[in-house]
Amino acid sequence: MYDAVRTRSAVGTNCAPVVELRQYTCKPGRRDALIELFDREFVAAHEAVGIRQIGQFRDLDAPDSFVWIRGFPEPETRGRALAGFYESAAWEAHKEAALATLEAWDNALQLRRNHARSGFDVPSEQPPADVELPPASLVVASVWQLAAPVDDEFVRFFEGHVRLAMIESGAAPIASFQTTRRTPIRGCRSGRARTTSSGSPRSRRRTSTASTWPGWSSRGSGPTW
Repeated sequence: MYDAVRTRSAVGTNCAPVVELRQYTCKPGRRDALIELFDREFVAAHEAVGIRQIGQFRDLDAPDSFVWIRGFPEPETRGRALAGFYESAAWEAHKEAALATLEAWDNALQLRRNHARSGFDVPSEQPPADVELPPASLVVASVWQLAAPVDDEFVRFFEGHVRLAMIESGAAPIASFQTTRRTPIRGCRSGRARTTSSGSPRSRRRTSTASTWPGWSSRGSGPTW
């Protein structure tokens, strides 16, 4: 399970049609040092060049894993925004300290929204660093590998069946995406631990609903943030 380090409130503008989900492996015992540095130096530097910092998380099942999500307003400006960050004074001044906390940082997945309303809803301003986390501060990310590329028919199936079953079980989706290579679909849902346990009857019912799709290939329930 992943605990939220910092997230934007789920009240605001549905933005960032292009999203990066990044999972870093820290050196043993160095995750909190990276989190402190990231919050202090890199969040504002991302925002300054137009990159939305959507959330940062601790993996509750992996003590050295740090997960974060950043978003871009459009695919065409992503490269320019990334160049702006990696050429920024903040990155130049603190990159060595950040890299010194890491063992691996190349686990990244670029995603796009399933449709115009399936992205993250975020406010226009970052919350203060000391803001109290909301009660639903656990997030589960599920990855489903399909036997064929995602198409409009599957998106309709997901919205009309899988999403409704998840809402009924108490784990309402907060966003859903597909990879830019159009193979897996990735859904994120918020929920408390009691409603998102992968071994619960409700969770098994969600899996059963999803598996009725003929192109479905189960790859597990995915991590919990």
